[in-house]
Amino acid sequence: MRMRRSSGIVLLPAWVMLLLLPATSSAQTAEIAGVVRDSSGAVLPGVTVEASSPALIERTRVVYTDSQGQYRVIALSPGEYKVTFTLPGFNTAVRERIVLNAAFTATVDGSLSVGSVEETVTVSGQTSLVDIQATTQRRALTSEILNELPTGRSFQNLAILVPGVQMPLLYQDVGGSDGNRWQTLKVHGSRDDQMPLLLNGMPFNNMNNSGGGYNHTLAINTGTVQEMTVMTSGSTAESRTSGVVSNTVAKDGGNRFTYYFYADFTNSSLQSDNLSDELIAQGLNAGTRVKRIAEVNPTMGGPILKDRLWFYGGYRYLTSQKYLAGSFLNKFPNSPQYCARTAGCTEEQGQPVLPPG
Repeated sequence: MRMRRSSGIVLLPAWVMLLLLPATSSAQTAEIAGVVRDSSGAVLPGVTVEASSPALIERTRVVYTDSQGQYRVIALSPGEYKVTFTLPGFNTAVRERIVLNAAFTATVDGSLSVGSVEETVTVSGQTSLVDIQATTQRRALTSEILNELPTGRSFQNLAILVPGVQMPLLYQDVGGSDGNRWQTLKVHGSRDDQMPLLLNGMPFNNMNNSGGGYNHTLAINTGTVQEMTVMTSGSTAESRTSGVVSNTVAKDGGNRFTYYFYADFTNSSLQSDNLSDELIAQGLNAGTRVKRIAEVNPTMGGPILKDRLWFYGGYRYLTSQKYLAGSFLNKFPNSPQYCARTAGCTEEQGQPVLPPG
């Protein structure tokens, strides 16, 4: 029997409309927080803190330290940031290469010394990958991981890269061989229905059950994914259950046009089998084999109005066709009786053959 799964997904209008919404969900955005002190260790109130990044449509977000020298910059899009601390009478301090993932709070403290405002002290280096301000256990899987690892391109195949996340043996997907087939995820003994699915912080799974739901109602265009955050414990209020919580963050364009193209293809000529003499003696004359698996996934994004309005969209075509061993096609699928495809029976006058047993 030949099994075929084929899908063509166009996510332009709906994707663009989603990207026009304010990025305020804590599940899809990040934060930078810290304390600013002088060289003696005393806190400094009133310090201007600027967080700048190409990921921000306004380029720079500005806040000020409070009376305790503390500050917090919220609702930041994932990306690489630079933080600048300025206060009259003190040297300007700059922290660079601060990489933020979704639902992550980076602790960036500032230290200012007395000096001329023309002097700038720059500290360049990546921030810690540990979020010391949250109790949630999560891992961020970026688009670079998706592009470089030889794994399936569904969000479930990405999620099982996180330690502790499991996929039932029935749903194992090798290199995308199952296409867009639904697969459940578990962690710490959770049930199948304890699997909330979020897209930019909004649920997109079927919630017709009491748990978090596991049947997804949207096929994600993988080329438009910036990163996926997988939470396995200490989940936030958006999760509703204690199982695996995956949040997919979409790419949102930028002030320059970017293009992405992915394609792959395979067929049975690139596949071996494990058909042994013992299996042949038991009546199996062929193993399950691939007929064709192919994917084409172009995307693009950029500015409609620079520093004002961005877009990102894409198209994905995916087909997965297989020959299943030990399966036979019923010549008349609407009949309650079975008639082999090679049999000479007819639906009206033939002699259908009942399946064994």
